[in-house]
Amino acid sequence: MIGMWKNFDLAQVESILRVPLRIGEDTLALTCPVCGSMTLHWYAYASPFRSKARVAYVWCSNCRHYHGATGYVDSWVLPDPLAPASADERLAFESDLEAFFGKLDRLWSSGQLPQIRLRP
Repeated sequence: MIGMWKNFDLAQVESILRVPLRIGEDTLALTCPVCGSMTLHWYAYASPFRSKARVAYVWCSNCRHYHGATGYVDSWVLPDPLAPASADERLAFESDLEAFFGKLDRLWSSGQLPQIRLRP
């Protein structure tokens, strides 16, 4: 049986934040603070519900820990492979963590993630 997804605890999130994620750069997977595997990935997108709100997830494909956060930024220049999804579809994705992180893992494996900053 596959284990359930678990939140990183506060110390683990702080450990992740000590290493700049370099969102938007050509970044490989990072080391997970729980299992030590190089399977820590990230995904971020513009919220369809709030102007300037951005949602970001960090997850480990190996030990199945994750963290999600919302923040605000003035501009957004990252491509989103899930952009065609409606707000309702996005809510449905995120309500099923197994399917959501499975989809993100497939996007990572196919090269559609990590998101690389768009250059003018």
